[in-house]
Amino acid sequence: MSHLKFILLLSTLLACASVAPVTGSAGIIQNGALVLELGAASKSSNAEHTGASGRVELRFADLSTGLVKVTAKVFNTTSSPLFGAGATESYLTGFGFDLIDNTEFGTGSFTAGANLDNLLTPFTLDGQRSMEIGFTSIDKKGNGKGNGGGNANGDPKGGIKAGEDDSVSFQLVSSTLDAAGMLEGFSVAFQSDPVLGALMRFQSVNAGAGSDKLQYVPPEEHAPEPASLAIFGVLGLAGIASRCRRARKAKAHAVRAG
Repeated sequence: MSHLKFILLLSTLLACASVAPVTGSAGIIQNGALVLELGAASKSSNAEHTGASGRVELRFADLSTGLVKVTAKVFNTTSSPLFGAGATESYLTGFGFDLIDNTEFGTGSFTAGANLDNLLTPFTLDGQRSMEIGFTSIDKKGNGKGNGGGNANGDPKGGIKAGEDDSVSFQLVSSTLDAAGMLEGFSVAFQSDPVLGALMRFQSVNAGAGSDKLQYVPPEEHAPEPASLAIFGVLGLAGIASRCRRARKAKAHAVRAG
């Protein structure tokens, strides 16, 4: 392989690798958002998973020095894919998570979604450890409100249906972190901090126990991306080719010397 061809191929592979999601044992930073998946790999409150599942995308944006807006887009991904008892329908009625060090909730900054319209600090589910902040659904009569803290079951009549999503936003205050720092901080913490947690509540599930509480569990270390493997392969081949060329030159030099 000529030097020019090798450089062109390596450049192409590096470009492919640059658009691949950044993965780790704690989830994915994809398109500028921290993504948490709660499903088959999560710890369920039931002996068997119902099959209910969800996904959260957290985006961070600077508002001013020390003030960051966080937008949480919450998806009910039940039935995509099927697992556990095979649920195809559910209502996602609550999501909560812990904050990292050097961040605190900006009082009065919560903007409700169409479904998750109730803020809870703390966010508490029976049999589960409390999360520092969370959001639940409430119906028109106020059921599921939880009085601003405590009971985080929410109400299925106002929850997120399977295949749908909802967004809420709030502000975090920090004397040391901007939006980029918070994105990186949450990503690293969900990877390495065994205390940091996230919980998701499902009700009116059409399989298994009929409801579920999922505790976020970091996925196992991901294998290298295909593009990365290709780069390693090319580099390996290039190294072999280089050694062969050196060997041929050394042999030719020895022949001339003799």
